[in-house]
Amino acid sequence: MVSKAIKKAKKKPVSKSSSITRQKAIKEKLKRKNQSAKKRIVRPKKPVSISKRKPAPKTRNMMDKCCRNIDLSKWNLKQVKWKRKPFYVVKYGTFFHIPLGIGKAMVQGMETAVKKYHTPQPDFWLSKDTGLFSAKMMFSVERASSSDPDIEELTGTFVARGFQGPYKNMGNFIRVFIEQVQQKFKKKPTELLFWYVNCPKCAKKQGGPKIVIFGKI
Repeated sequence: MVSKAIKKAKKKPVSKSSSITRQKAIKEKLKRKNQSAKKRIVRPKKPVSISKRKPAPKTRNMMDKCCRNIDLSKWNLKQVKWKRKPFYVVKYGTFFHIPLGIGKAMVQGMETAVKKYHTPQPDFWLSKDTGLFSAKMMFSVERASSSDPDIEELTGTFVARGFQGPYKNMGNFIRVFIEQVQQKFKKKPTELLFWYVNCPKCAKKQGGPKIVIFGKI
């Protein structure tokens, strides 16, 4: 026991410099632990502002629905009689009776017929050439005043004949139509109107453009 006590007494005391060095090492170790802990902290995501949110998907408009795939055989020199039937008029361009921008004219006419004239989505419209490079599309509406500058009324007896094929064949369709009307009714049409049954999108699905020609007799 005495020898152990003597050995403990002979141990060298801890110097101040080594004590300071040990304290610095402990502080550095604690500092590194704090830094690593901060990196692991999951910060909450900032709420997305209204301006940065994705816009809501657009609603399907009336032109998203397919046009009617009518049976053209039912329009084989069919007679139609109208008395002051109102139509909403939209102007568009043509090139020697070949329609240009017909899709845009259809959209405008249908939307106006529904909103302004309170007509369910029209599936019947007529086109009338006003020159070699211009035409007007006429959409059937239910409620309209004859004094409205955008409304045109039709009165009379018309004969209708259906055709299917590219618009470039319009000249041939018109010639055949006039010949057939003259042979059957012994009269030459005094006015021609055209019903472009399907839009360009639907024409691809239905085997090509469908046109019904109306002739006033």
